[in-house]
Amino acid sequence: EGRDGSGNMSLTPQTAVTEPERQSAILYDYSEEELMASIEREYCR
Repeated sequence: EGRDGSGNMSLTPQTAVTEPERQSAILYDYSEEELMASIEREYCR
């Protein structure tokens, strides 16, 4: 009974937060890739 109400409550805010969170995740992935590439370049020298 309590779990049902909780699930309903968290559903709405989660949907609203999804877009910005996804954007920052993409940015993070990109910067991480850049970091890995620079590290690889350093090691390949």
